[in-house]
Amino acid sequence: MFLGDNLSIPIYNFLTFLNYLSVWYILDNLMQGIMNISVFENI
Repeated sequence: MFLGDNLSIPIYNFLTFLNYLSVWYILDNLMQGIMNISVFENI
């Protein structure tokens, strides 16, 4: 039981880290898409 509690914390932190990375990746793609649209509008 105690070992399971010790393991669940790093696993939870790792999942949170993955969620943060995926959200950052999506935001980065959205910003690149917005930049591409604005470049096309300028042309």
